[in-house]
Amino acid sequence: MKRASGIDIAFGALPFEEEAVERTVWREMSGIRVPLPTPEDLIIMKAVAHRTRDLADIEAILDAQPKLNVRRIRRWLKEFSALLESPEILQDFNTLAARQQKRKRPS
Repeated sequence: MKRASGIDIAFGALPFEEEAVERTVWREMSGIRVPLPTPEDLIIMKAVAHRTRDLADIEAILDAQPKLNVRRIRRWLKEFSALLESPEILQDFNTLAARQQKRKRPS
């Protein structure tokens, strides 16, 4: 992944990146068509980056997108956690997802 002028660019070299590129959703913004990752893929990218802001963004995405494919997210985060020897990647996502589930439940 390369960063240029505040924009992250993935070149599709890893299996996850290849899948994310295939799953791209095209949206029009200010008259320009732009490729965007699915919410699930964006969560995976942010979880791997694992900055404080990324974790807050994940929480916001979980709140805004009630029908996420959480199984896909966990599968990839499990792989990245093992590959990067960073179990907190998956653990922190699970914590955020559990918090979101509690907020969804009626009192």
